[in-house]
Amino acid sequence: MRNYWFIPRPKRKLIPVPEIFSAFIAGSLHSEWSGEVGKHLSFEEELEKQGLKRKGDRRDQGGSGGRTYGSWLFSLGLYLEKNGRVYPTLAGESLINGEPPIEILKHQVLKFQYPSSYSTRSRVNISKRFRIRPFRFILKLISDSRIDFLTQEELAKIVITEAEDESDKCYEHIVSRIIDFRNYGDSILSEDFNERYFTRSGIQTLDKTIASLQDIANTFINWIEYTQLAARDSGELRIIPGKKHEVNKVLSDGSGLILRWDEEEYFQRRFGVDPWHMKDTRNLNKTATVTADNIARKMVRAKFLSMAAKSPITVVDEPIIEEIYYSTGITHDVVAEELASFSMGALDSFEASYYDMALKGRERARDFELATVELLANAFEFNASHVGDKRKHPDVLAKSDQYCGIIDTKAYASYSITNDHKNRMTHNYIPYYQNKYNDLEFFMYIAGGFGSNFDQQILSTSQRSKIDGCGITTNNILKLARKYKDKNWTHDDLNKLFRINRELKSSDFI
Repeated sequence: MRNYWFIPRPKRKLIPVPEIFSAFIAGSLHSEWSGEVGKHLSFEEELEKQGLKRKGDRRDQGGSGGRTYGSWLFSLGLYLEKNGRVYPTLAGESLINGEPPIEILKHQVLKFQYPSSYSTRSRVNISKRFRIRPFRFILKLISDSRIDFLTQEELAKIVITEAEDESDKCYEHIVSRIIDFRNYGDSILSEDFNERYFTRSGIQTLDKTIASLQDIANTFINWIEYTQLAARDSGELRIIPGKKHEVNKVLSDGSGLILRWDEEEYFQRRFGVDPWHMKDTRNLNKTATVTADNIARKMVRAKFLSMAAKSPITVVDEPIIEEIYYSTGITHDVVAEELASFSMGALDSFEASYYDMALKGRERARDFELATVELLANAFEFNASHVGDKRKHPDVLAKSDQYCGIIDTKAYASYSITNDHKNRMTHNYIPYYQNKYNDLEFFMYIAGGFGSNFDQQILSTSQRSKIDGCGITTNNILKLARKYKDKNWTHDDLNKLFRINRELKSSDFI
Protein backbone atom coordinates (compact mmCIF):
# COMPACT_ATOMS: atom_id res chain seq x y z
CA MET A 1 0.00 0.00 0.00
CA ARG A 2 1.24 3.49 -0.85
CA ASN A 3 0.83 5.73 2.18
CA TYR A 4 1.40 8.93 0.18
CA TRP A 5 0.09 10.67 -2.93
CA PHE A 6 1.27 9.07 -6.15
CA ILE A 7 0.90 9.61 -9.91
CA PRO A 8 2.34 7.45 -12.72
CA ARG A 9 5.54 8.76 -14.25
CA PRO A 10 6.47 7.15 -17.58
CA LYS A 11 6.95 10.79 -18.58
CA ARG A 12 7.48 13.46 -15.97
CA LYS A 13 5.49 16.02 -17.97
CA LEU A 14 2.12 15.96 -19.72
CA ILE A 15 3.29 17.56 -22.97
CA PRO A 16 3.37 14.33 -25.04
CA VAL A 17 0.02 12.99 -23.78
CA PRO A 18 -1.99 13.90 -26.94
CA GLU A 19 0.26 12.03 -29.36
CA ILE A 20 0.84 9.12 -26.96
CA PHE A 21 -2.90 8.76 -26.44
CA SER A 22 -3.52 8.89 -30.18
CA ALA A 23 -0.98 6.10 -30.67
CA PHE A 24 -2.62 4.11 -27.88
CA ILE A 25 -6.10 4.46 -29.37
CA ALA A 26 -4.87 3.63 -32.88
CA GLY A 27 -3.81 0.20 -31.62
CA SER A 28 -6.45 -0.58 -29.01
CA LEU A 29 -9.74 1.16 -29.84
CA HIS A 30 -12.75 -1.10 -29.16
CA SER A 31 -10.45 -4.09 -28.71
CA GLU A 32 -9.12 -5.84 -25.62
CA TRP A 33 -6.16 -4.29 -23.83
CA SER A 34 -5.85 -5.92 -20.40
CA GLY A 35 -3.81 -9.11 -20.64
CA GLU A 36 -3.00 -8.59 -24.33
CA VAL A 37 0.82 -8.65 -24.17
CA GLY A 38 1.12 -8.41 -27.94
CA LYS A 39 -0.77 -5.10 -27.94
CA HIS A 40 1.33 -3.81 -25.05
CA LEU A 41 4.53 -4.59 -26.98
CA SER A 42 3.15 -3.10 -30.22
CA PHE A 43 2.25 0.07 -28.33
CA GLU A 44 5.80 0.31 -26.98
CA GLU A 45 7.23 -0.19 -30.46
CA GLU A 46 5.00 2.54 -31.88
CA LEU A 47 6.08 4.97 -29.14
CA GLU A 48 9.72 4.20 -29.93
CA LYS A 49 9.08 4.67 -33.64
CA GLN A 50 7.48 8.06 -33.00
CA GLY A 51 10.36 9.10 -30.75
CA LEU A 52 8.04 9.28 -27.74
CA LYS A 53 9.91 6.61 -25.80
CA ARG A 54 13.60 5.79 -25.74
CA LYS A 55 14.57 2.67 -27.61
CA GLY A 56 16.09 -0.14 -25.62
CA ASP A 57 14.79 0.89 -22.20
CA ARG A 58 12.41 -2.07 -21.86
CA ARG A 59 12.86 -3.99 -18.66
CA ASP A 60 11.44 -7.16 -20.19
CA GLN A 61 9.55 -8.53 -23.18
CA GLY A 62 6.29 -8.74 -21.25
CA GLY A 63 4.98 -5.37 -22.35
CA SER A 64 5.30 -3.72 -18.94
CA GLY A 65 6.37 -0.43 -20.53
CA GLY A 66 3.23 -0.33 -22.66
CA ARG A 67 1.10 -1.09 -19.62
CA THR A 68 2.77 1.72 -17.67
CA TYR A 69 1.93 4.23 -20.39
CA GLY A 70 -1.61 2.83 -20.55
CA SER A 71 -1.97 3.29 -16.79
CA TRP A 72 -0.77 6.89 -17.13
CA LEU A 73 -3.49 7.64 -19.69
CA PHE A 74 -6.10 5.83 -17.58
CA SER A 75 -5.15 7.86 -14.49
CA LEU A 76 -5.96 11.02 -16.45
CA GLY A 77 -9.45 9.75 -17.27
CA LEU A 78 -8.85 9.48 -21.03
CA TYR A 79 -10.31 6.00 -21.52
CA LEU A 80 -12.25 3.24 -19.82
CA GLU A 81 -12.48 -0.50 -20.29
CA LYS A 82 -15.85 -2.16 -20.72
CA ASN A 83 -16.13 -5.91 -21.17
CA GLY A 84 -12.38 -5.93 -21.72
CA ARG A 85 -12.52 -3.39 -24.54
CA VAL A 86 -11.07 0.13 -24.68
CA TYR A 87 -13.28 3.19 -25.24
CA PRO A 88 -12.10 6.82 -25.06
CA THR A 89 -13.93 9.07 -22.63
CA LEU A 90 -15.25 12.43 -23.82
CA ALA A 91 -11.95 14.00 -22.79
CA GLY A 92 -10.07 11.33 -24.72
CA GLU A 93 -12.23 11.84 -27.81
CA SER A 94 -11.70 15.59 -27.67
CA LEU A 95 -7.96 15.09 -27.43
CA ILE A 96 -7.68 12.89 -30.52
CA ASN A 97 -10.11 15.15 -32.39
CA GLY A 98 -7.69 18.05 -32.07
CA GLU A 99 -9.38 20.14 -29.39
CA PRO A 100 -7.00 22.35 -27.33
CA PRO A 101 -4.96 19.87 -25.24
CA ILE A 102 -4.08 22.31 -22.48
CA GLU A 103 -7.75 23.01 -21.76
CA ILE A 104 -8.58 19.29 -21.76
CA LEU A 105 -5.69 18.13 -19.60
CA LYS A 106 -5.98 21.09 -17.22
CA HIS A 107 -9.60 20.03 -16.71
CA GLN A 108 -8.48 16.46 -15.97
CA VAL A 109 -5.63 17.44 -13.66
CA LEU A 110 -7.87 19.66 -11.54
CA LYS A 111 -10.44 16.84 -11.22
CA PHE A 112 -7.80 14.19 -10.42
CA GLN A 113 -8.67 12.62 -7.07
CA TYR A 114 -8.10 9.89 -4.52
CA PRO A 115 -9.78 7.47 -4.39
CA SER A 116 -10.33 6.70 -8.05
CA SER A 117 -10.55 3.74 -10.39
CA TYR A 118 -6.82 4.27 -10.91
CA SER A 119 -5.74 4.68 -7.28
CA THR A 120 -7.60 1.56 -6.11
CA ARG A 121 -6.00 -0.75 -8.70
CA SER A 122 -4.03 -3.52 -7.02
CA ARG A 123 -0.71 -2.45 -8.56
CA VAL A 124 -1.25 1.15 -7.43
CA ASN A 125 -3.06 0.67 -4.11
CA ILE A 126 -2.97 4.18 -2.65
CA SER A 127 -4.10 4.31 0.98
CA LYS A 128 -7.84 4.71 1.46
CA ARG A 129 -7.17 7.43 4.03
CA PHE A 130 -6.77 9.88 1.13
CA ARG A 131 -10.03 11.46 -0.05
CA ILE A 132 -8.74 14.50 -1.81
CA ARG A 133 -8.16 16.29 -5.12
CA PRO A 134 -4.43 16.89 -4.75
CA PHE A 135 -3.90 19.59 -7.37
CA ARG A 136 -6.75 21.71 -6.08
CA PHE A 137 -5.35 21.32 -2.57
CA ILE A 138 -1.93 22.52 -3.77
CA LEU A 139 -3.49 25.55 -5.48
CA LYS A 140 -5.38 26.39 -2.29
CA LEU A 141 -2.17 26.29 -0.26
CA ILE A 142 -0.19 28.58 -2.55
CA SER A 143 -3.18 30.96 -2.75
CA ASP A 144 -3.09 31.31 1.04
CA SER A 145 -1.15 34.42 2.15
CA ARG A 146 0.14 32.46 5.15
CA ILE A 147 1.89 30.02 2.81
CA ASP A 148 2.23 31.93 -0.50
CA PHE A 149 4.42 29.25 -2.14
CA LEU A 150 5.54 25.64 -1.80
CA THR A 151 8.97 24.14 -2.28
CA GLN A 152 9.43 20.65 -3.65
CA GLU A 153 10.79 19.61 -0.25
CA GLU A 154 7.68 20.85 1.57
CA LEU A 155 5.47 19.08 -0.90
CA ALA A 156 7.44 15.85 -0.49
CA LYS A 157 7.81 15.77 3.28
CA ILE A 158 4.55 17.36 4.43
CA VAL A 159 1.84 17.68 1.80
CA ILE A 160 1.86 14.39 -0.10
CA THR A 161 2.26 12.40 3.09
CA GLU A 162 -0.14 14.17 5.48
CA ALA A 163 -2.85 15.90 3.42
CA GLU A 164 -5.67 13.35 3.65
CA ASP A 165 -8.86 15.21 2.77
CA GLU A 166 -10.38 18.59 1.94
CA SER A 167 -11.82 19.38 5.37
CA ASP A 168 -10.98 22.66 7.09
CA LYS A 169 -9.39 20.68 9.92
CA CYS A 170 -7.00 18.88 7.59
CA TYR A 171 -6.20 22.04 5.64
CA GLU A 172 -5.34 24.04 8.77
CA HIS A 173 -3.21 21.14 9.99
CA ILE A 174 -1.17 21.21 6.79
CA VAL A 175 -0.78 25.00 6.92
CA SER A 176 0.50 24.70 10.48
CA ARG A 177 2.88 21.88 9.55
CA ILE A 178 4.37 23.84 6.65
CA ILE A 179 4.95 26.88 8.83
CA ASP A 180 6.58 24.68 11.49
CA PHE A 181 8.76 23.03 8.84
CA ARG A 182 9.94 26.44 7.65
CA ASN A 183 10.88 27.33 11.20
CA TYR A 184 12.33 24.05 12.47
CA GLY A 185 13.13 21.87 9.46
CA ASP A 186 13.30 18.08 9.63
CA SER A 187 13.03 18.08 13.41
CA ILE A 188 9.24 18.23 13.05
CA LEU A 189 9.07 14.98 11.06
CA SER A 190 7.88 11.90 12.90
CA GLU A 191 10.51 9.53 14.23
CA ASP A 192 9.03 6.72 12.17
CA PHE A 193 8.85 8.77 8.95
CA ASN A 194 10.78 6.14 7.01
CA GLU A 195 8.55 3.29 8.19
CA ARG A 196 5.37 5.24 7.45
CA TYR A 197 6.23 6.41 3.97
CA PHE A 198 8.71 3.94 2.50
CA THR A 199 8.30 3.78 -1.27
CA ARG A 200 9.69 0.33 -2.02
CA SER A 201 9.26 -3.09 -0.49
CA GLY A 202 12.02 -4.34 1.76
CA ILE A 203 14.56 -2.30 3.72
CA GLN A 204 15.02 1.28 2.55
CA THR A 205 17.06 4.08 4.07
CA LEU A 206 15.49 7.37 5.12
CA ASP A 207 17.55 9.20 2.48
CA LYS A 208 16.17 6.96 -0.27
CA THR A 209 12.61 7.35 1.01
CA ILE A 210 12.94 11.14 0.96
CA ALA A 211 14.59 11.06 -2.49
CA SER A 212 11.68 9.01 -3.85
CA LEU A 213 9.12 11.35 -2.31
CA GLN A 214 10.97 14.33 -3.76
CA ASP A 215 10.83 12.67 -7.16
CA ILE A 216 7.06 12.21 -6.83
CA ALA A 217 6.67 15.82 -5.67
CA ASN A 218 8.59 17.04 -8.71
CA THR A 219 6.14 15.21 -10.98
CA PHE A 220 3.20 16.83 -9.17
CA ILE A 221 4.79 20.21 -9.82
CA ASN A 222 5.35 19.36 -13.50
CA TRP A 223 1.68 18.42 -13.87
CA ILE A 224 0.42 21.59 -12.20
CA GLU A 225 2.76 23.72 -14.32
CA TYR A 226 1.08 22.26 -17.40
CA THR A 227 -2.19 23.91 -16.32
CA GLN A 228 -0.50 27.33 -16.61
CA LEU A 229 -1.99 28.32 -13.25
CA ALA A 230 1.16 27.90 -11.16
CA ALA A 231 4.87 27.61 -11.86
CA ARG A 232 8.23 27.40 -10.16
CA ASP A 233 10.09 30.65 -9.58
CA SER A 234 13.53 30.22 -8.03
CA GLY A 235 12.49 26.80 -6.73
CA GLU A 236 9.20 28.03 -5.24
CA LEU A 237 5.85 26.99 -6.71
CA ARG A 238 3.63 30.07 -6.91
CA ILE A 239 0.41 31.18 -8.58
CA ILE A 240 1.29 32.76 -11.93
CA PRO A 241 0.69 36.53 -11.91
CA GLY A 242 -2.65 37.28 -13.51
CA LYS A 243 -4.04 33.80 -12.80
CA LYS A 244 -5.31 34.35 -9.26
CA HIS A 245 -8.84 35.07 -10.43
CA GLU A 246 -8.96 31.81 -12.41
CA VAL A 247 -7.55 29.87 -9.46
CA ASN A 248 -10.14 31.39 -7.12
CA LYS A 249 -12.86 30.39 -9.57
CA VAL A 250 -11.58 26.80 -9.61
CA LEU A 251 -11.44 26.62 -5.84
CA SER A 252 -14.93 28.07 -5.33
CA ASP A 253 -16.89 26.03 -7.87
CA GLY A 254 -18.58 23.95 -5.16
CA SER A 255 -17.88 20.58 -6.77
CA GLY A 256 -17.02 17.51 -4.72
CA LEU A 257 -15.35 14.16 -5.20
CA ILE A 258 -16.70 11.75 -7.79
CA LEU A 259 -18.19 8.74 -6.00
CA ARG A 260 -18.43 5.04 -6.93
CA TRP A 261 -14.75 4.84 -7.83
CA ASP A 262 -14.95 1.05 -7.59
CA GLU A 263 -17.29 1.01 -10.64
CA GLU A 264 -14.89 1.75 -13.46
CA GLU A 265 -17.32 2.66 -16.24
CA TYR A 266 -19.38 4.92 -13.96
CA PHE A 267 -16.31 6.66 -12.51
CA GLN A 268 -14.27 7.05 -15.69
CA ARG A 269 -17.24 8.41 -17.65
CA ARG A 270 -17.71 11.14 -15.03
CA PHE A 271 -14.05 11.82 -14.53
CA GLY A 272 -13.54 11.88 -18.31
CA VAL A 273 -16.14 14.54 -19.13
CA ASP A 274 -14.35 17.22 -21.15
CA PRO A 275 -14.65 21.02 -20.59
CA TRP A 276 -17.44 21.33 -23.18
CA HIS A 277 -19.92 18.79 -21.77
CA MET A 278 -21.80 18.36 -18.51
CA LYS A 279 -22.09 14.55 -18.68
CA ASP A 280 -21.39 11.55 -20.87
CA THR A 281 -24.61 10.12 -22.33
CA ARG A 282 -23.10 8.00 -25.12
CA ASN A 283 -24.25 4.44 -25.71
CA LEU A 284 -20.93 2.64 -26.00
CA ASN A 285 -22.64 -0.53 -27.21
CA LYS A 286 -23.71 1.31 -30.38
CA THR A 287 -20.28 2.74 -31.16
CA ALA A 288 -19.37 2.37 -34.83
CA THR A 289 -17.35 -0.66 -35.89
CA VAL A 290 -13.62 -0.04 -36.03
CA THR A 291 -12.15 -0.49 -39.51
CA ALA A 292 -8.65 -0.43 -40.94
CA ASP A 293 -9.44 3.02 -42.32
CA ASN A 294 -10.39 4.30 -38.83
CA ILE A 295 -7.11 3.06 -37.41
CA ALA A 296 -5.10 4.51 -40.30
CA ARG A 297 -6.64 7.93 -39.75
CA LYS A 298 -5.87 7.82 -36.04
CA MET A 299 -2.27 6.91 -36.87
CA VAL A 300 -2.12 10.00 -39.10
CA ARG A 301 -3.39 12.15 -36.24
CA ALA A 302 -0.92 10.61 -33.80
CA LYS A 303 2.03 11.41 -36.06
CA PHE A 304 0.74 14.90 -36.84
CA LEU A 305 0.25 15.69 -33.13
CA SER A 306 3.80 14.50 -32.46
CA MET A 307 5.12 16.87 -35.13
CA ALA A 308 2.91 19.77 -34.01
CA ALA A 309 4.07 19.46 -30.40
CA LYS A 310 7.66 20.11 -31.45
CA SER A 311 7.24 22.92 -33.97
CA PRO A 312 4.60 25.56 -34.80
CA ILE A 313 2.56 24.33 -37.79
CA THR A 314 0.05 26.63 -39.47
CA VAL A 315 -0.28 24.95 -42.89
CA VAL A 316 -0.32 21.28 -43.83
CA ASP A 317 1.95 21.35 -46.87
CA GLU A 318 3.59 18.68 -49.01
CA PRO A 319 6.67 18.19 -46.77
CA ILE A 320 4.42 17.46 -43.77
CA ILE A 321 2.27 15.05 -45.77
CA GLU A 322 5.39 13.35 -47.11
CA GLU A 323 6.89 12.95 -43.63
CA ILE A 324 3.69 11.37 -42.29
CA TYR A 325 3.52 9.07 -45.33
CA TYR A 326 7.15 8.04 -44.82
CA SER A 327 6.56 7.38 -41.11
CA THR A 328 3.25 5.53 -41.35
CA GLY A 329 3.05 4.20 -44.91
CA ILE A 330 -0.46 5.66 -45.22
CA THR A 331 -1.20 7.10 -48.65
CA HIS A 332 -0.75 10.79 -49.37
CA ASP A 333 -4.43 11.21 -50.23
CA VAL A 334 -5.61 9.77 -46.90
CA VAL A 335 -3.12 11.92 -44.96
CA ALA A 336 -4.17 15.10 -46.77
CA GLU A 337 -7.87 14.34 -46.35
CA GLU A 338 -7.56 13.54 -42.66
CA LEU A 339 -5.61 16.72 -41.88
CA ALA A 340 -7.70 19.04 -44.06
CA SER A 341 -9.71 20.28 -41.08
CA PHE A 342 -7.66 18.84 -38.24
CA SER A 343 -4.66 21.11 -38.82
CA MET A 344 -6.35 24.25 -37.48
CA GLY A 345 -5.58 23.16 -33.94
CA ALA A 346 -1.87 22.54 -34.53
CA LEU A 347 -0.76 25.57 -32.53
CA ASP A 348 -2.70 24.20 -29.56
CA SER A 349 -0.37 21.20 -29.53
CA PHE A 350 2.71 23.42 -29.75
CA GLU A 351 1.54 25.65 -26.88
CA ALA A 352 2.42 23.19 -24.11
CA SER A 353 5.98 22.73 -25.39
CA TYR A 354 6.50 26.45 -25.95
CA TYR A 355 5.21 27.32 -22.49
CA ASP A 356 7.43 24.67 -20.91
CA MET A 357 10.48 26.27 -22.55
CA ALA A 358 9.42 29.60 -21.06
CA LEU A 359 9.63 28.24 -17.50
CA LYS A 360 13.06 26.65 -17.52
CA GLY A 361 15.49 29.56 -17.29
CA ARG A 362 18.88 28.81 -18.81
CA GLU A 363 18.07 25.10 -19.08
CA ARG A 364 16.03 25.59 -22.27
CA ALA A 365 16.74 29.24 -23.10
CA ARG A 366 18.25 28.49 -26.51
CA ASP A 367 15.37 26.14 -27.41
CA PHE A 368 12.98 28.95 -26.49
CA GLU A 369 14.82 31.40 -28.76
CA LEU A 370 14.84 29.02 -31.75
CA ALA A 371 11.18 28.10 -31.26
CA THR A 372 10.32 31.81 -31.27
CA VAL A 373 12.14 32.24 -34.58
CA GLU A 374 10.04 29.41 -36.03
CA LEU A 375 6.84 30.88 -34.62
CA LEU A 376 7.46 34.35 -36.04
CA ALA A 377 8.37 32.88 -39.43
CA ASN A 378 5.68 30.21 -39.74
CA ALA A 379 2.74 31.84 -37.98
CA PHE A 380 3.35 35.54 -38.63
CA GLU A 381 5.22 35.37 -41.95
CA PHE A 382 8.16 37.46 -40.76
CA ASN A 383 11.65 36.97 -42.10
CA ALA A 384 12.89 35.91 -38.67
CA SER A 385 16.46 35.07 -37.72
CA HIS A 386 18.25 34.02 -34.56
CA VAL A 387 20.84 36.63 -33.60
CA GLY A 388 21.21 35.76 -29.92
CA ASP A 389 24.52 33.94 -30.31
CA LYS A 390 26.29 37.27 -30.76
CA ARG A 391 27.34 39.37 -27.77
CA LYS A 392 25.24 42.45 -27.05
CA HIS A 393 22.44 41.33 -29.36
CA PRO A 394 18.81 40.43 -28.66
CA ASP A 395 17.62 36.90 -29.36
CA VAL A 396 15.55 37.38 -32.51
CA LEU A 397 15.32 39.82 -35.40
CA ALA A 398 11.95 39.91 -37.21
CA LYS A 399 11.77 41.70 -40.57
CA SER A 400 8.82 42.49 -42.79
CA ASP A 401 8.61 44.50 -46.01
CA GLN A 402 7.67 47.60 -44.04
CA TYR A 403 9.67 47.44 -40.81
CA CYS A 404 11.67 45.29 -38.41
CA GLY A 405 11.65 44.57 -34.69
CA ILE A 406 13.86 42.93 -32.08
CA ILE A 407 12.69 40.33 -29.60
CA ASP A 408 14.21 39.11 -26.36
CA THR A 409 12.88 35.83 -24.96
CA LYS A 410 12.94 35.42 -21.20
CA ALA A 411 12.47 31.88 -19.93
CA TYR A 412 10.78 32.76 -16.65
CA ALA A 413 7.28 32.41 -15.22
CA SER A 414 7.27 35.99 -13.91
CA TYR A 415 9.75 38.24 -15.71
CA SER A 416 10.62 41.77 -14.72
CA ILE A 417 12.99 44.06 -16.62
CA THR A 418 16.03 44.50 -14.41
CA ASN A 419 18.24 47.57 -14.71
CA ASP A 420 20.85 45.46 -16.46
CA HIS A 421 18.32 44.21 -19.03
CA LYS A 422 16.94 47.72 -19.50
CA ASN A 423 20.43 49.05 -20.15
CA ARG A 424 21.16 46.31 -22.68
CA MET A 425 17.98 47.07 -24.57
CA THR A 426 18.42 50.84 -24.39
CA HIS A 427 22.18 51.18 -24.94
CA ASN A 428 23.14 48.08 -26.93
CA TYR A 429 20.32 46.37 -28.80
CA ILE A 430 18.24 49.32 -30.01
CA PRO A 431 21.11 51.66 -31.09
CA TYR A 432 22.82 48.85 -33.04
CA TYR A 433 19.71 47.88 -34.99
CA GLN A 434 18.69 51.51 -35.52
CA ASN A 435 22.05 52.11 -37.16
CA LYS A 436 21.91 48.92 -39.22
CA TYR A 437 18.26 49.25 -40.27
CA ASN A 438 16.43 52.53 -40.72
CA ASP A 439 13.03 50.93 -40.13
CA LEU A 440 13.31 49.57 -36.58
CA GLU A 441 9.78 49.98 -35.19
CA PHE A 442 9.53 47.95 -31.98
CA PHE A 443 11.20 45.92 -29.27
CA MET A 444 9.45 43.01 -27.55
CA TYR A 445 9.85 40.66 -24.61
CA ILE A 446 8.28 37.19 -24.71
CA ALA A 447 8.07 35.26 -21.42
CA GLY A 448 5.93 32.77 -19.54
CA GLY A 449 4.52 35.65 -17.50
CA PHE A 450 5.42 39.11 -16.21
CA GLY A 451 5.89 40.79 -12.86
CA SER A 452 3.52 43.38 -11.42
CA ASN A 453 5.69 46.36 -12.45
CA PHE A 454 6.32 45.22 -16.01
CA ASP A 455 4.08 47.80 -17.70
CA GLN A 456 5.93 50.66 -16.04
CA GLN A 457 9.27 49.08 -16.96
CA ILE A 458 8.29 48.78 -20.63
CA LEU A 459 7.14 52.41 -20.71
CA SER A 460 10.36 53.57 -19.07
CA THR A 461 12.47 51.60 -21.57
CA SER A 462 10.49 53.08 -24.44
CA GLN A 463 10.85 56.63 -23.17
CA ARG A 464 14.61 56.23 -22.76
CA SER A 465 15.17 54.55 -26.13
CA LYS A 466 12.59 56.52 -28.16
CA ILE A 467 11.34 53.21 -29.60
CA ASP A 468 7.96 51.66 -28.79
CA GLY A 469 7.71 48.18 -27.39
CA CYS A 470 5.66 45.57 -25.59
CA GLY A 471 5.74 42.29 -23.76
CA ILE A 472 3.60 39.26 -24.47
CA THR A 473 3.21 35.88 -22.79
CA THR A 474 3.76 32.64 -24.65
CA ASN A 475 0.10 31.66 -24.62
CA ASN A 476 -1.01 35.13 -25.77
CA ILE A 477 1.38 35.24 -28.71
CA LEU A 478 -0.08 31.91 -29.82
CA LYS A 479 -3.60 33.33 -29.46
CA LEU A 480 -2.44 36.27 -31.56
CA ALA A 481 -1.03 33.86 -34.17
CA ARG A 482 -4.44 32.20 -34.50
CA LYS A 483 -6.14 35.59 -34.79
CA TYR A 484 -3.62 36.76 -37.39
CA LYS A 485 -4.41 33.72 -39.54
CA ASP A 486 -8.18 33.71 -38.98
CA LYS A 487 -8.68 37.43 -39.68
CA ASN A 488 -6.14 37.70 -42.51
CA TRP A 489 -4.36 40.50 -40.68
CA THR A 490 -1.32 42.26 -42.12
CA HIS A 491 2.02 43.23 -40.62
CA ASP A 492 0.64 46.76 -40.28
CA ASP A 493 -2.01 45.39 -37.92
CA LEU A 494 0.71 43.68 -35.87
CA ASN A 495 2.84 46.82 -35.81
CA LYS A 496 0.10 48.76 -34.05
CA LEU A 497 -0.13 46.07 -31.37
CA PHE A 498 3.62 45.65 -30.91
CA ARG A 499 4.01 49.37 -30.16
CA ILE A 500 1.51 49.44 -27.29
CA ASN A 501 4.20 50.20 -24.65
CA ARG A 502 2.92 47.73 -22.06
CA GLU A 503 2.06 44.05 -21.80
CA LEU A 504 0.01 43.01 -24.84
CA LYS A 505 -2.97 41.01 -23.58
CA SER A 506 -5.56 38.91 -25.38
CA SER A 507 -8.19 41.58 -24.67
CA ASP A 508 -6.21 43.91 -26.97
CA PHE A 509 -6.83 41.79 -30.03
CA ILE A 510 -9.78 39.47 -29.32
